[in-house]
Amino acid sequence: MSTYDAPRTDFGQPPPGYVAGLGRGAVGFTTRSDIGPAQAPSGGVDAPPGFAGAAAAGAEKKTATNYGDANFDKFSGFNENLFGGGRMDAEDIEADKVYAAIDRRMDSKRKLRREERVKKEIEEYRKKRPKIQEQFRDLKRELNGLSEADWESIPE
Repeated sequence: MSTYDAPRTDFGQPPPGYVAGLGRGAVGFTTRSDIGPAQAPSGGVDAPPGFAGAAAAGAEKKTATNYGDANFDKFSGFNENLFGGGRMDAEDIEADKVYAAIDRRMDSKRKLRREERVKKEIEEYRKKRPKIQEQFRDLKRELNGLSEADWESIPE
């Protein structure tokens, strides 16, 4: 027994999703022991196809794709094609052609607007910050009126 025994307090079960020390920057993590074994026991219905005893028992199970929030990525969406197993008929092909034509038209409109916007931005930029060549244009014109004697008197 130590010289100092701190009083023990039982706070009960923590709330779901609680991570101790999260306010201080700690992060939660999961280990293999939290998840469980990597494979189901042999011969069970939950065994993956090709696992010992699964085919013999006729327990080969098709895995349904989970389209829940856990498999959704904000950038790229779902990892799998939603309608990858279907066949395209003539109506689908025609719809694809129509959508492609609309996409081309919208792209051309965007291109025209983008080019107009860039041209306008360049004009505004040139008004605020003219080229050096344009800044000295009037002085260069005045040099045309100089006589040869005045030109020779300009120091190098």
